[in-house]
Amino acid sequence: MSITIGLMMHCMFSRPWLMLHGALLKVRLDSNVFVGNGLIAMYGKCGCLLEARRALDEVPSRDVVSWNSMVAGYAQNMQFDDALEVCREMEALKQKPDADLLGRAGQVDEAYNFIKQMPVEPNERVWGALLSSCRVYSNMDIGLLAADNLLQLAPEQSGYYVLLSNIYAKAGRWKEVTAVRSLMKRRRIRKTPGISNVELNNQVHTFLAGDTLHPQSKEIYEELGVLVGKMKELGYVPETDSALHDVEEEDKECHLAVHSEKLAIVFALLNTQNSPIRITKNLRVCGDCHIAAKLISKIAGREIVVRDTNRFHHFKDGICSCGDYW
Repeated sequence: MSITIGLMMHCMFSRPWLMLHGALLKVRLDSNVFVGNGLIAMYGKCGCLLEARRALDEVPSRDVVSWNSMVAGYAQNMQFDDALEVCREMEALKQKPDADLLGRAGQVDEAYNFIKQMPVEPNERVWGALLSSCRVYSNMDIGLLAADNLLQLAPEQSGYYVLLSNIYAKAGRWKEVTAVRSLMKRRRIRKTPGISNVELNNQVHTFLAGDTLHPQSKEIYEELGVLVGKMKELGYVPETDSALHDVEEEDKECHLAVHSEKLAIVFALLNTQNSPIRITKNLRVCGDCHIAAKLISKIAGREIVVRDTNRFHHFKDGICSCGDYW
């Protein structure tokens, strides 16, 4: 398990950031705009939005990063009314959202035009946000432009190759998918494997897709099979587009069935009662796992919280807080 994921899990459950904030208050560093922005982003990514808003209010000289961090925090947690209210506050103060926020809102063309008009050269972060938006909204034309810039700026970053490959795969352009994978192979770039983590009794359990190394693997797969049967009774049909592999449909379904978040959720169901299930992922939740988590929350009568690289998903009674828009 990576250090980043380990820290995320620790922060999510034990909240040591409160101690950090307390220390900053003692030395009065929280009023510094850079420290304040860091606190806003940290609280937002941990789902502590009241604390994030309080940190924003305490920053005396807010800049565009301050506001964007707050909007991003609300967006990650699906509190869109609050996000819009912050945008209105920005507008009243003559602050303009940047291209990252336009892309999140689905205004990909506007985001690209904004980037072209920037007075400075857009960096990796800007192009990366645009490429992610192109994947979500299936905008291949701008996605290719963003990917071209990213592969020049960060040729060793596997995530950008994967995003580009996924854009092609969603469009069924498998020759291009193969070409991207071949490029990665030539450059010796490996895709980061998807992992899901769940904490039980102060121990973090990590799962990969198709994992059979966990001591409870047999029980997990048996229970998963039972759940899939119940899900199909409710109308579940595997979303094979999420597999993004040029293989037969049956093979896609088998691959989807053993995604890491499904294994982590079932493990938590087997070992806990009544309390919310909390999962963290190092990648974006795929469409099929999103559907499965909604149905499992309804079947099991449990709240499931999944923190992926984009936001928190709160699944309860067959509904997700994101409204199926992420």
